[in-house]
Amino acid sequence: MSDKKLWWDIDPIWNEDCILNLVFGQRSNGKTYGVNKKGPLELWAENGNPSCYMRRFDESIRPKNIKHLLDPFADPEFCSKGNGYLSELTNGRFNTFVYTANEFYPVYKNPETGKIEERSVTPCLRCVSLNTMETWKGQDGGYYNIICFDEAISRESYLNNEYDTFLQCLSSIARLSEYPTKVFILANSLQKYNPYFDEFGINVEELEQGKIHIFVDQQQNKMAVEYCAAVQKRGIMSKIFNTKKHSLDMILTGIWNEPLYPRIKFSYKKQGTLYLCDASFVLAADLIISEYGAIAFYIHKNIDIRKPPSGKSFAEDKEPETGIKFFNRKCAYVLSPDGSGIHSVSFRDTPTELHEYFVSCMPKFQFYFDSNDTGERFVTFMDKLQRGFKTMFCSRLD
Repeated sequence: MSDKKLWWDIDPIWNEDCILNLVFGQRSNGKTYGVNKKGPLELWAENGNPSCYMRRFDESIRPKNIKHLLDPFADPEFCSKGNGYLSELTNGRFNTFVYTANEFYPVYKNPETGKIEERSVTPCLRCVSLNTMETWKGQDGGYYNIICFDEAISRESYLNNEYDTFLQCLSSIARLSEYPTKVFILANSLQKYNPYFDEFGINVEELEQGKIHIFVDQQQNKMAVEYCAAVQKRGIMSKIFNTKKHSLDMILTGIWNEPLYPRIKFSYKKQGTLYLCDASFVLAADLIISEYGAIAFYIHKNIDIRKPPSGKSFAEDKEPETGIKFFNRKCAYVLSPDGSGIHSVSFRDTPTELHEYFVSCMPKFQFYFDSNDTGERFVTFMDKLQRGFKTMFCSRLD
């Protein structure tokens, strides 16, 4: 018998009593279920106030994609996976939900006729999207029990300045500062390096799976971060994913889903170096020519500046081998032709020859890495520069 839990439990992190709570880990471990059970069900039954469910894109909250979100709490007559929890909380007054105008309402539906005979005056859950914030801001009530941003970490795309947009959404939704709203950010362990970890200053290497970590900012605000312990896969899930394939580790145990990035398996000559400088790390991109004459870049971890030495600013952190000072974040540095110094060039500016080589390698992804972790950092860096990078590349095609 496995000693793993069947589902993620919200109570431990809830009892930490933090306004902001970040929960990430294994897919389908019950994160969304646990938050929805607490907010739109239990707290709504207590005080009649709704919770708020947030997604990145409005497509995710359209009826065809979200109408079954609360089905697990409906009566089994209306949903085969329903557990009747809504009926239990309301003493049979309501037994299922309807989704209309981006809101979930508890209703009583006649099991025989299928007609709705009663609907709650207030919704138990309102749904919003980050990318349409300007269309719905100001329409809030300011008294939400829980604000839940689901699927926060993505391998596909983020909004431009997404973290700022997220904060603006929170300020618009939770306007009543005296109301005890709690914010939950939920995510699968898809990508270590993402806008939220960057902004919160979280080093994932220091987070122990199955533990809750408390962070305190300068204003003494507390944030709880939980890297969920693995839960036991059941039924068909345990059979389908009962494999040692690397890409399924996140589904099975919650281990970070890192793709297998290509390694160098040939001899080469180094021709120059670009330094890719982000807020929390610096990567070295060596221009190489293989023994077969192919041009590529070898990306390796150059220096980790996530924790600068005490008393030193970002500009004073030097790369140990060359003594280079990195004065600007999120910028690409290149050695001068004679090797005596460096200058910085953003991908929106007129590139150097070395930058042009770098861009020319992108279509075929002619990059090699010293580790999968470095590959993840590189992809994150390029995501941040994607708009300027594409503009530069397209201008070269023209």
